[in-house]
Amino acid sequence: MNLAQKITLTLLQLTLLATPARAETDVITCGYQQNEKGFDACSRLIAKTTNPDQLAIYYSNRASSRTYLYDYQKNHLCDPVIKDREEAIKRFPEKSLDQIQQLYLLGQTWVECAGDVTKTADIANRIIEKAPRQPFGYALLADVQQINGDYKSARRNFELAIAKMDTAQNKATAYNSIALSWQSEREFDRALEYYAIAIRLDPKEGLYLGNRGVIWRLKGDLNKALLDQTNAIKISPIAVYTPTLLAYRGDTHRYRNEYADAMKDYDDASKILPNYAPAYTGRGLVYQRIGNLEKAKEEFQKAIAANDPTLDYSASAKQTAVAQLAALESGVTPP
Repeated sequence: MNLAQKITLTLLQLTLLATPARAETDVITCGYQQNEKGFDACSRLIAKTTNPDQLAIYYSNRASSRTYLYDYQKNHLCDPVIKDREEAIKRFPEKSLDQIQQLYLLGQTWVECAGDVTKTADIANRIIEKAPRQPFGYALLADVQQINGDYKSARRNFELAIAKMDTAQNKATAYNSIALSWQSEREFDRALEYYAIAIRLDPKEGLYLGNRGVIWRLKGDLNKALLDQTNAIKISPIAVYTPTLLAYRGDTHRYRNEYADAMKDYDDASKILPNYAPAYTGRGLVYQRIGNLEKAKEEFQKAIAANDPTLDYSASAKQTAVAQLAALESGVTPP
């Protein structure tokens, strides 16, 4: 469970404490069902509620219902999510923890859905000004710096955020981000060090194991990579990042020349998250390895056209697809 999910769950628990029994079903659905049912329940509650505190929570939960739909970017839901976050921010007391958390979630939406790092940086600085003793602004600013490639500054702000965090799970999220920064700089031993901290702090979070598995693969230890990635999938059977874990393991199977297993993982990732570039690129690389170059071209073209969230892994997969397709079409043997 990431920081955004923890905020949503906390808000739901507060709402239930002040909810009549007859409305409890909609409240629970609004808070727990991150899908169209959750959206509909939140919308019904918004339409009939006048209490500003409860309205703020329902707007927040409706935004979360949209956010956790896998295709929310493809379906152009960025603007409605942003609007709901802003409605929640207006209704929470000024400088309250709830308002600060909503600003953090708004910043995440601007960068993860709309791809606007400038807006997110502005929100991060706004949070730091409003609540310098809270971790949210520093963590959000670090995310922006990491996206911009300023890894040293990102690590410094993640460390500042960690010093202000009060739960092991939140600290684990930040340590995972620090590990990713070291990974981006190909400092694999430093990355392993920080992934180990994240895993120790939150052993039930599969993403950290999956990320460490990538490092083992990059270091050439495919057995450790497969073990970490398989365990990650076991403890995270259904999660927003499950397609990523499946694609990670698919890559490891591909490097082990286990092409049928690799294709199954890529196929499973695509079933959960259609138009997922890493799955298409992975399949293209498998077809390429077994000599089916026409099928490889088709998969690379699908990866390039995929409209999935602008995550680093997806961007990297698209870059690989572009390079491999260009090589195939030019008649040059791809690297």
